[in-house]
Amino acid sequence: MGSLAVVLTVYNPSMPRLDISFLGTIQVSLNRQPITHFRSANNQGLLVFLTLQPEKPLSRELLTAVFWPEESDKNARNNLRQSLYQLRKLLGDLNEPAQPYLLVTRQTVQFNPKSDYQLDVRQFLQAVDAGDLETAVSHYHDDLLPGFTCDSLEFESWLRQEREHLHHLALETMLEAGRDCLQNGRYDKAQTIARQQLALEPWREQAHRQLMQALALAGDRANALNQFEQCQAALREELGIEPAPETITLFEEIKSGQLAPTATAETIRPPVKVRHNLPATTTLLVGREVEIEQISQWFMQDAKRLVTIVAPGGMGKTRLGTAVGATLLEQYADGVYFVDLAPLEHPDEIGTAIASVLDYQAPDKTKDLLPQLLATLSQQQMLLILDNFEHLLSPPPVPPDGGEALVSRLLQTCPRLSILITSRQRLNLASENRFELGGLDVPEWLTPEDAAQFTAVQLFVANGRRVQPDFVLNDSNVTDVVHICQLVQGMPLGLLLAATWLELLAPAEIAVEIEDSLDFLTTELADLPPRQRSMQAVFDYSWQMMNATEQAVLAKLSVFRGGFTREAAAEVAEANLRVLLALVNKSLLQREEESGRFTIHELLRQFATAQRLRLDAKNSALFAHCTYFAEKIKGETHKTAGFFPLQIPSKYAADRDNLHRAWEFALQDGLAEQLAALVPAIIVFGFRQGKQASAVPAEAVRALQQKNRANSDEALLYLQLLEQTSRFGTDDSSLVGEGLLTLVPFFEKQPYPELRFWLYLWLGLLESPAREAWYDRAHETALEMKDELFINTTEVIRIRWAISDEEKNEAILAKLQELRAFFEPKLTTPVLANSFVFHTILASLQEVSTATGAYEQAIDYGKRSLNMAKEWQDLFWLSDGFHRLTKTYLAMGLLDDAKLQYLDSLEWHLAVGQVWQTLGLLVGLASQFPEFIGGQTTAVSILSMIFHHHEVVVFHKQEIDGALPTVRAELEAAAFAAAWENGKGMGFDTAVSLVRSALQTGK
Repeated sequence: MGSLAVVLTVYNPSMPRLDISFLGTIQVSLNRQPITHFRSANNQGLLVFLTLQPEKPLSRELLTAVFWPEESDKNARNNLRQSLYQLRKLLGDLNEPAQPYLLVTRQTVQFNPKSDYQLDVRQFLQAVDAGDLETAVSHYHDDLLPGFTCDSLEFESWLRQEREHLHHLALETMLEAGRDCLQNGRYDKAQTIARQQLALEPWREQAHRQLMQALALAGDRANALNQFEQCQAALREELGIEPAPETITLFEEIKSGQLAPTATAETIRPPVKVRHNLPATTTLLVGREVEIEQISQWFMQDAKRLVTIVAPGGMGKTRLGTAVGATLLEQYADGVYFVDLAPLEHPDEIGTAIASVLDYQAPDKTKDLLPQLLATLSQQQMLLILDNFEHLLSPPPVPPDGGEALVSRLLQTCPRLSILITSRQRLNLASENRFELGGLDVPEWLTPEDAAQFTAVQLFVANGRRVQPDFVLNDSNVTDVVHICQLVQGMPLGLLLAATWLELLAPAEIAVEIEDSLDFLTTELADLPPRQRSMQAVFDYSWQMMNATEQAVLAKLSVFRGGFTREAAAEVAEANLRVLLALVNKSLLQREEESGRFTIHELLRQFATAQRLRLDAKNSALFAHCTYFAEKIKGETHKTAGFFPLQIPSKYAADRDNLHRAWEFALQDGLAEQLAALVPAIIVFGFRQGKQASAVPAEAVRALQQKNRANSDEALLYLQLLEQTSRFGTDDSSLVGEGLLTLVPFFEKQPYPELRFWLYLWLGLLESPAREAWYDRAHETALEMKDELFINTTEVIRIRWAISDEEKNEAILAKLQELRAFFEPKLTTPVLANSFVFHTILASLQEVSTATGAYEQAIDYGKRSLNMAKEWQDLFWLSDGFHRLTKTYLAMGLLDDAKLQYLDSLEWHLAVGQVWQTLGLLVGLASQFPEFIGGQTTAVSILSMIFHHHEVVVFHKQEIDGALPTVRAELEAAAFAAAWENGKGMGFDTAVSLVRSALQTGK
């Protein structure tokens, strides 16, 4: 029997009359006086049973069956009456208060949910439902009544299930709260929450990883590495296993300095280049070993290059495809990449989707993406998995000009590329090898031992144990389990969903429900093949088993593409963590363990979309989805207009499809504010793949003008400004200036000083005699707004120009220090964290410190600004940072340290960049610092290799042409010709190896 703790309380008029705690030991106090004289453990248990289920009255028959199952009906009813009398007496209900704690009738008993009471379990659950996870975590100080026993095994079984449910929910809540703290830079709190998880489960590997992250990001690398050792020891001792690959990868990242506070000057090594993006496993793969082996053999032994896995929806095509990809990882030197085509609406989008997955950045933004992508893929040995292809095929009998035409072009252009496709329909290409995927093996009539050998039964049982851990196949249920497998024809998704019903139904009842639904659907959906009718039956019944809240949430969640976060689900679908976890437990959602993102099977998403269209005719969910992502991007870019935060591509990579869906909806409905907010993200993602940046705001402007939006609308004006500023770097600067000048007269008539500020500032960025005048007008506008952020931003940009004009003196240094003091405390805010403006301050401080001889300080500033660029993983700013450090070390006379900067830059380019970007780095190295790589002869060979490489861009060729006259003057004609000819035959990898060796210290 659990112990009763004496509660010492201090009078507080705001406290409830009844205070109850079940997390840990039972603690009950009435009017601040502890209740300790329960007659028996059963009485305590009865209070627990009633208090934890206050939603509806419980019948007396149920209560007697739970607490006195061995007694006669008469004795059980008498025991219940006595127990209720004592509880009412202890709670003061015998005095007939206005709001008694127990509502007792001749048939039922209910704990009064409207009474004046406080329960720690209730506080925990209310905080979870409200999304206040940190408060929820603070309430959960122990599990539900651990060790409590009474005379009822039925009650103890119920209590054990409740305890496990709350324990699981608490751990998930702590995990999410810890994620929130890590994202918001609250590393101390994240450490506390991770330790709370480990107090409940010392072997919880996710909590160990969170603690490692929190320690590393707080700058405590030693303890972060030590935590890995503690994790390793706990896993070995408790579970007899080694840490997961994710934990080992995190350990290596911390060890190499990749995971560290960005503001530090500590060296951060480049990430290990990952050669795949295969999604994390969220569902079981049972019984597909033969299929995996056969498809893998087609690619490897039989040298087939195009395989299509063809099957109806729900058969497990995607899961099989990713399993094949994982098996073939070592066979493809350039990697295996999974491309989800479900969010696409037109075949023309396939190339962009592939480029996005590969993080391919087209070298020439003025040309079409696809030919450039094909040129790169033509040199690579790679496997592409194109998932959910069927809706991008040409409709028969039209000649193939849809997605299959692009597949054919890929195969013809890229001889070392292999493609694995999953589709409900074949492609009908001559080179296609179709693999018809059937259901899992289904038995006919067998003993439990025989049935357990069939893969369909194995999958049903394995998933059934997720919701009913003690579920086993036996003589009493084997017939019904086999019947279920037959009804869904071995379809994995059908088995997965049907197994979740074991929480409420016996196998016999599940079979009846599916069969009844099938009978109904036979007439309603006569045009569908039997397999699709069986899946529809499972979906329909799964839908009916959900409560109204779960139905509404799942329907709204169908608007997402490529998954979503808990925060997004809360804002768009009003889904709290409890509802999301309930949908996960019912296999209607999957959850990625590392990222915490939720995903939905494409077939289920389509079913849920149909429900949403029925329930939400006004598209409120789509509007909420669009507005949510618009606000997220606005939060990143507010007061940094035009200086798009460079972390957007990495921070929102998983939501690229969601952002584009939000953009399309905003265009369709003419949502000006949402369009204006989303532009920076759409520009960044499009520009990386090759889309002209200015085309994005121009498209939004046209959409709003078609909706007759007023020309003086602030959002429309902002978009017109971005249409001009996004031309920087691609169009002639004089033309950009002309475009901006046309806006000045109209902007100056409008009551939007912030827009005028940015217009003036951008005009100041142009190299023109009027530059200072435009800065002055920007500064005056900032003063008019009394906005210190804008005032100081103007000063930062003005000083940067002054430094480029060789104004590097103590006065400039003092002003920069003043600006740093203003901006640095604000780096914890989402807008300014890792901001371009602060990066500019650090870079400027480095250059001025170098010029004034303060070398050690210059190195510190240089490393800090470089680490910001490393977090962005933007190669332009990485190159700039390494180049600045090179010049500082050379000014100090430290040649070896200077060379190491280019070595590190090379490694970063190879890790996160494209070949053409690495070629650009080598152009600068060979032309500016030939002594770093052995002299002019080697430099000429490297330049020749670049000049003749198929991925060289026009700009790099122009740089080489500009550098060659100087090189020719220093080399004899014969030596130059020989070196140039040598470079023609040099491969990229050979050149990289040569340069890497030369850059090593002392070489």
